[in-house]
Amino acid sequence: MTVKDFNVKHKSSQHKGFGSKTCASLGIFKYYYFRVFKYYSNGDIIPYFSTFAIIFVFLLINFLTVLGVFSAILNFGFNMPELNGLKFIPALIFILLLYYYYYYNFVKSGKHVKLLEEFVEENKQQKKKSIIFTLLYFSMSIISFIIVVTLK
Repeated sequence: MTVKDFNVKHKSSQHKGFGSKTCASLGIFKYYYFRVFKYYSNGDIIPYFSTFAIIFVFLLINFLTVLGVFSAILNFGFNMPELNGLKFIPALIFILLLYYYYYYNFVKSGKHVKLLEEFVEENKQQKKKSIIFTLLYFSMSIISFIIVVTLK
């Protein structure tokens, strides 16, 4: 499934995201959010936090992977951050502030429901392909992160 097929099937090209022009990556990100939330809403007592945590962790993994690749190419000596002792507190405060922003500006405002409604009419074939695509994204993110960390 190409990005163009994904946008056509999931109508993400019709929506503007966060006041900016719509792009293919926003449509894909919306689908990842939808798929993770659907997974955690089947029995998890805190599906909003679990969804936020998974999305945040994978965005952080991808950011650190890209930063690690640029560091290796440009040779500017970036080391993966270590969070131990008091260094952990600012990171925790930052994550909690991001969650507060997500919950009150996305969930409470109703944007969450609108996003979920975009993908309700997904047929079985689209669902199968999209789940495979999502799992591929998550596994490739982890594999590329491990490769970047071990090659440093």
